[in-house]
Amino acid sequence: MVCRIPSRLTLRSLNATPTLSVTVSYEPTDLGLSPHRMRRGLTFRAEQHRGEVSAHRDTYDVVSPARPA
Repeated sequence: MVCRIPSRLTLRSLNATPTLSVTVSYEPTDLGLSPHRMRRGLTFRAEQHRGEVSAHRDTYDVVSPARPA
């Protein structure tokens, strides 16, 4: 039995299984998975350009004055 909250903005669906002790599990809906997919894509892109980002950071550190702590 799958119970869904009647809202399009729900991030999880509830699945209740009628057993001797009730078993409840939550699964992300498509809306709940979308931030995860976006973060995974950004992480992949960042890893692919790690050397370039590091080089730009080094250049920035040399050119920019140190900020007070």
